[in-house]
Amino acid sequence: MAAYIAQLSAGIVPNSVAGRAEVIFGEDSGKILLTADGIAGHAAAPEKCVNPIGLLAKKVRKESLLALSEAERMLFQFLEASCSDGYGEGLGLKYEDETFGKMSCVGTVLRFDEGRASLLFDLRIPPPVNPEQVVEEFKVKAHAYGMEVVDTEITRGYLRDLTSPSIQTLLSAYREITDGKEKPYVMGGNTYARFFANGVGFGPGIVKDYSILGLPEGHGGGHACDEVQSVSSLSLAVKIYVTALWNLEKLFKEKG
Repeated sequence: MAAYIAQLSAGIVPNSVAGRAEVIFGEDSGKILLTADGIAGHAAAPEKCVNPIGLLAKKVRKESLLALSEAERMLFQFLEASCSDGYGEGLGLKYEDETFGKMSCVGTVLRFDEGRASLLFDLRIPPPVNPEQVVEEFKVKAHAYGMEVVDTEITRGYLRDLTSPSIQTLLSAYREITDGKEKPYVMGGNTYARFFANGVGFGPGIVKDYSILGLPEGHGGGHACDEVQSVSSLSLAVKIYVTALWNLEKLFKEKG
């Protein structure tokens, strides 16, 4: 049948990979519904997710009953290229930093309205890379598929000195309470720490086995379906927070 997009959707919030994507072709006289289920999760961790938008685009490409127009064909080619790996590599974008790791590039909220498709992207860019440069390159890559970038919002990331006394004080508090040897790491999630000149993310990201809950694959993680947090981890975190705040107060008093 001649393809005619009646509905195209995926995702709810811009910083999460969707759990499902769907498209409806045709009119009331005859419709084809295609869906794709992925693994939802935080856009900052594409390695833990499977983007259903890319899966849906691949399914459309393989559907023999559809006769896509050139514009529709280009649209689904773009969706497949941009939403299959989580890092922008399908579009030819590749940015990486030794400390930060790979740049993430995730298509999140997909909609179709008044004959136009729109897709929000969430990019987590390594601090040494100029975000304006990435945006300009993204525009060029999207234009090659007939797509246009109509709006951008850039939030600056941050990278703190791990040898600073305040960071070492936080680490000491964690190790004192848990006897853990884990090292600090850089992540794509800015957290609200970005609003403070010397802020860092310092929370209960304690490894926990949630298999006892019997959740489906991909459920339970940050921004995923059935997001969970361990009460015992939160209780442990309170002890670490109290110790850290007490030690930070002593540090700042010493510094005057």
